[in-house]
Amino acid sequence: MSMEALFRKLLAYEHELIQQSHVEDTEKKRKGISLKASSLKEDHKESSSDDKDVENLNLMVKKFGKFLKRSKDKKFSKPSKKVETNKNTITCFECEKQGHIKSVCVVYLKK
Repeated sequence: MSMEALFRKLLAYEHELIQQSHVEDTEKKRKGISLKASSLKEDHKESSSDDKDVENLNLMVKKFGKFLKRSKDKKFSKPSKKVETNKNTITCFECEKQGHIKSVCVVYLKK
């Protein structure tokens, strides 16, 4: 066999390998897009398990929401203290007498 014939056969073989690799790449891309088909019996089994999963997820979300509400009340909110304000405990900053505030103070209003 001559060198030229061997060189042509090697080029042809290399060309075939390149084409095969391109075909395989396109097949891999197509396989990633396609969806898997299933029979009706499998769909029924999967849908019942999916329903159970959805119910469990909903229950977990409700319980988690209640947990967050309880933990928020305990940790982040200050206890509500109702302070009784008698007129005897309020002191005016203008005249320093008890029983009224500065905005209604007679001394302040006269000035």
